[in-house]
Amino acid sequence: MKLKIKKLKPANVVLSCFFIFFIILIFLLRKPLTTFAASEPFVNLVSFTPQKIAEFGGATTKVDVGMNIREIRYFNILSGDFVLDITIWFKFDHRLVFLDRIGKFKFDRAVILEKGPPYKSLVGKKTLVSYDMRIKLRDTLNYKRFPLDDHRIFITLTNFFLTILEVSFVAYNSNFTYNPEIQTQGWVCVGKSVRTGFLERDIKLNGRVRKEYYPRIVFALDFERSGIRNILTIVIPLLIIFFISSITLAIEHTKENKTRLITMAIASVTAIIAYRFIIDNMSPKTGYFMISDHFFFLFLFACCVIIIFNVFGERISNFYKSIFVLLLYVILTMASIVILYAAF
Repeated sequence: MKLKIKKLKPANVVLSCFFIFFIILIFLLRKPLTTFAASEPFVNLVSFTPQKIAEFGGATTKVDVGMNIREIRYFNILSGDFVLDITIWFKFDHRLVFLDRIGKFKFDRAVILEKGPPYKSLVGKKTLVSYDMRIKLRDTLNYKRFPLDDHRIFITLTNFFLTILEVSFVAYNSNFTYNPEIQTQGWVCVGKSVRTGFLERDIKLNGRVRKEYYPRIVFALDFERSGIRNILTIVIPLLIIFFISSITLAIEHTKENKTRLITMAIASVTAIIAYRFIIDNMSPKTGYFMISDHFFFLFLFACCVIIIFNVFGERISNFYKSIFVLLLYVILTMASIVILYAAF
């Protein structure tokens, strides 16, 4: 048994470890690639039961609200900027709620570029009013999982001219429609949802602070990547560069080829640093670390360690080289597990 261990060849260990690491990495990526997981928390809403609303002393009128997204004129996930053509509609009892107050709604983090006149019609004893408009939305997205990120985009509507004593919004998922012919390059809409409630605000009046509640509705769109091009473009080159660097550990170290091996290892580090500029062009601009950053620094660290090892390579036996390669890949595997499972 000892003889077999001593004859362990670094070349075989490098190839075997890289193959095993590659298979494990594919397995780790399977869940993020097949499961929708948005990092954006749902917009904060305050909910009340009808009994609780009655305690405020008001007889709240229910207003049905819906939205139809007709077209997306501009769609940029990397910057969080969107321009949408939408139709907002309200159905309510016109004897209890005035139309001019219903139409004074606002969107969070959005600017109304165009707004058409209200279209009114009667549905039974209620009034149905709709507004065609174009809005420019800037949503704050979470990119910590890039390039394995999915996103949830919120369109939040609040009416500050109505209070909890007067109106509460009511909506169902069926009230939220999305044109299936909309094309969003690189992304697919996989779900939508609606939530209603109230926005809570502190109002100062005569030196006292009291809470006011305004009707609010949140429309959410779920988007996931339509392919794996970005993931392959980032991960595969890093893997190839690291593999080329690790090959230097499989070659026998002599005084004649020592300089070449060190040069190859340094070239790998240079290639990874140069490839960083390509990754930056594909990545969103953030002040925090993303998955792509973690993997970049992980492979950069591994390549730098290989340079140091190559400097002393001629003094190290094949057995200890094999042990070093094994430990290096174990560290890479454990780090990859931590990076991906901490994010999902």
